[in-house]
Amino acid sequence: QQQMLLVNIISSVLVKISHKSSDDKLHYYQGFHDVCSLVHTNLSSSFSASNSAAVISQLCMRHFRDAMQINFSRFLRGVQLAFWPLLSQVDPTIEAYLFECHYGSPDD
Repeated sequence: QQQMLLVNIISSVLVKISHKSSDDKLHYYQGFHDVCSLVHTNLSSSFSASNSAAVISQLCMRHFRDAMQINFSRFLRGVQLAFWPLLSQVDPTIEAYLFECHYGSPDD
C-alpha cells in the first residue's frame, strides 16, 4: 500500500510539473524514488500525501531540475563548472593526472 502511494506521488509530481510548460518537463531517473521515499517517510506521520508531493515538487524544480532533463548535458556542465576549479584548489596533482588521462578539464 505504501509502495503504491509512493508511485502515485511520483507520478503526480512528474505529470503536474510537465503540464506547466515544455521547458519544465522532468524525467524520472534511477534513484529518484529513493529520494521521494525518504521525503514521504519523514513527512507521512505529520502530513498528507499531497504535502509530500508538494515538497517533492519543490525539490524537483529547485534542486533536481538539471539532473531530471532528457539527458545529463546541462547537469554535467554544472558539475564541470564546479568540479575542476574546486579540484585544482584542493589537489592540483590529481587534477593534472585526470587532465592527462583525458577525463576532462575546465575547458571542456
